[in-house]
Amino acid sequence: MTEGDADTAEYLFDGDHLRMSWFDAGRTFLLVTFDHWQPDRSDFGSFERSQFWTRQGVSQLRIGTRHNDWFLNPETAEIESLLAEFRQRFERVHALAFSMGGFGALRLSKALNANRMLLFSPQASVWSEDVQDSFWCRAYKGTLGRSTGLHESPVKRGQSGTLVFDPDNRDDTRHANLCATLFPKLELCPISGSGHSFSRLLSVKGSFAAVQKASLKLGRCGDFLRSRCKVLQPDVTVSAERPPGS
Repeated sequence: MTEGDADTAEYLFDGDHLRMSWFDAGRTFLLVTFDHWQPDRSDFGSFERSQFWTRQGVSQLRIGTRHNDWFLNPETAEIESLLAEFRQRFERVHALAFSMGGFGALRLSKALNANRMLLFSPQASVWSEDVQDSFWCRAYKGTLGRSTGLHESPVKRGQSGTLVFDPDNRDDTRHANLCATLFPKLELCPISGSGHSFSRLLSVKGSFAAVQKASLKLGRCGDFLRSRCKVLQPDVTVSAERPPGS
């Protein structure tokens, strides 16, 4: 493994199913991001270095997947071991992930041992016996069984962080509530009208900058995101309370 220059991603792992791309070596703060679900995915997506995080002195790691398999494939155990070793280089680790990527972050949470996670509409499972889901369980394109998921795998049950979701989306609400059961230290941050994976608000100028700033916060960031949402999109409804399950 060789360390590339600041503008070139180094592949810590480049497999048939998974890829780990790293920017900005030699720093003590690592931000880990994950691929999100994409229709008709057939290969690894591109990953470019974020100037914002670079200016903040943050090293950047991207975990990508070739298929919509929720990071569950024959290479999962291999990167789990590699990630646990790699994490030891850093004093502080945060994770930022959307949808399928949020599942991946939680699935690899023990190896990653992140100080904080910021997750947007993650799935808690891709198996119908775990959650009544009208879409994601059918969208799963992996071949591995339920024993590799969050229920049975050695994940970090005490993982802390913030989970943002749209309570108007029934599937996302069910997954959020199940995530809260599996990971009780996650702060639930319902934002009505934000869309799956914050998609409606991400189209508003300034919203991703707010997400980037929130990803670096040491403590809970729900209040910060709620206040920013009210400024960026006044018609959204934000709540600090956990909504009832459905």
